[in-house]
Amino acid sequence: MAGCIGDDEEPGEEPDEEHEEPEDPGEPADGEDDTDEEANGVLVEGGDSHSFDGSGPEVTPEIELRQGVLTVEFTHDGERNFRARMVNIEGEPWEDIQLLNVFRGTDGSSMMAVDGGLYRVDINADGDWTIDIDQPEILTEDVEEAPFETSGSGWAWRGPFRAEGVSEVNATHDGERNFIAWTHDAGGNQSLLINEIGEYEGTNIFRPDEGAFWINIEADGNWSIEIE
Repeated sequence: MAGCIGDDEEPGEEPDEEHEEPEDPGEPADGEDDTDEEANGVLVEGGDSHSFDGSGPEVTPEIELRQGVLTVEFTHDGERNFRARMVNIEGEPWEDIQLLNVFRGTDGSSMMAVDGGLYRVDINADGDWTIDIDQPEILTEDVEEAPFETSGSGWAWRGPFRAEGVSEVNATHDGERNFIAWTHDAGGNQSLLINEIGEYEGTNIFRPDEGAFWINIEADGNWSIEIE
């Protein structure tokens, strides 16, 4: 059992070099009326934090999540893919969430929206790993309005942001593997913003949903994203 701090299948193969469609992060979480929260300056209510570490394939103890935003910080020193799946103990298989599918030796962060409930994390790894799960409180004052530019390296997330109407996305990436960016909102809606492989510099169109959103980036190099 994975070690909790505080509160069989073979490891995955390396990703194909060929361009392929990324996995959908899962079914949207059910939206809820957050009018009162926004009026009080709270966009998304926070939840508990959970930290786990281990080596090789393991399954964590049950954790309770509330509906909202989930962030993950992770490390892995293995030679193969590091995969983690959130299994909804009280739900259906389609309610499980692909949390991570990361190339060997990658550290980083990720985010998504989740339904409330009891979950276990099913981890597939061939080395030592750590996973820190958090459900931060998000305030309306945290939201950055478009136009904005953000940058980083490797797996990361940014936000919350807000943009209105049809927006232009300018992005760059200097890595060798997949460069994928999803937008997520607190209600569980997601949209594929970028899906490229290798070095990239280009522009496309983004039509955001109403309200705040986050950008989740999967990359192996330096990247930048500008929305205007």
